Amino acid sequence: MVMKQTFESIFMMHSPGHEFLLQRMRAALEVDEVRFSDITSVNMIKFREYMMGEVANNSLKTYFAIIKSVINICHGDGLIKSNKCVSELHVKAEPQQNVALTHDEIKLFEEYYDKLDGFAHTTEKDVLTLFLMEIYCGARGIDCEALTLSNLSDGKLSYVSKKTRVLAVLPAHKRMEYLISHKPHKQYSRVTKNRIVKEVARKCGITYPVSIFYHGKQVTKPKYELLSLHCARRSFVSNLIDMGVPITAVSKLAGHKSVSMTQRYYVTQDIQLDAKAMAFFG
Repeated sequence: MVMKQTFESIFMMHSPGHEFLLQRMRAALEVDEVRFSDITSVNMIKFREYMMGEVANNSLKTYFAIIKSVINICHGDGLIKSNKCVSELHVKAEPQQNVALTHDEIKLFEEYYDKLDGFAHTTEKDVLTLFLMEIYCGARGIDCEALTLSNLSDGKLSYVSKKTRVLAVLPAHKRMEYLISHKPHKQYSRVTKNRIVKEVARKCGITYPVSIFYHGKQVTKPKYELLSLHCARRSFVSNLIDMGVPITAVSKLAGHKSVSMTQRYYVTQDIQLDAKAMAFFG
């Protein structure tokens, strides 16, 4: 028996980790299920205005890109007559600072994870497994989830990025074989992953205040509140660059198409200036 295709079934097939976006769409449109007929310009305006009251613009750009992609797929398959409504899903980017984990903070995560060794799969252990994989290889979550032991050979990890189609080859971290062997058997939403990362960071004592431009304004928050799953890749890039690895090399290791993409992931942790530069500041 062939299951009937719906907008929500196609969305979940395309982006299973973002079910919360469907929940938000239902709430914004006041429907029990988002149907093909609901994908109109008027409804996308409603959804945009609803989301702008809840989520920062930079996050919205990412979320809207996911929804646009699904709408375009449905339009291409003839399930939606017009995809002009995607033009309503736009927001202006805001200046945004990000955070990354330092070497010492990564060690705190490692020590916490090691304490979970021997325990059965739990949400916390599953999320940390993927989080550490991203920290050690800089791969996107979707690429880490697809890694198998066949990606390891002669002390190197190699994979082709599903997003950029770029081949990444890098030294395999000593923990990578264990992490790949203990990958979770189920998928978790990004909301759940981000929540776990924050909770573990708090338990690890990463609670000192950080002042950054965040969600459109300057704020001071405990660092753990500013962390998310995505900071794993930023930590990979930032720590390697801070150790003196040329950004061109880091770009290849991270599977980026260009150095400009790598630059967006770099979070300056502590700029070290030589004596001549320091003399300039007196």
